[in-house]
Amino acid sequence: MKNLLKISFLQALSLAFYISLVALFMNNASTFVGTLSDYWAGVVFLLVFVTSALICGIIVFWQPFLLWEKKMTKEAVQLVFYTGGWLIVFFLLILLSRLI
Repeated sequence: MKNLLKISFLQALSLAFYISLVALFMNNASTFVGTLSDYWAGVVFLLVFVTSALICGIIVFWQPFLLWEKKMTKEAVQLVFYTGGWLIVFFLLILLSRLI
């Protein structure tokens, strides 16, 4: 249990860091990509979005998949929920820090 909490915390922290990098990129995309037509802007956005979803899925579900493969289904499900819990905690901390 203690190990699952540690792993879930590190997964959520990694995901939060990755999300902040993607947000930073999206805020400064015009600096990196320049001005694009509506078509190419949509293509670039969707490529970033789909790639980001893939990376987020790997960060959150790789370790639970390995646990499931070892027939540790209960621990795999717990890890997914613990990671989600940590993400909610991070969200609330960010929200509270912006309100104060």
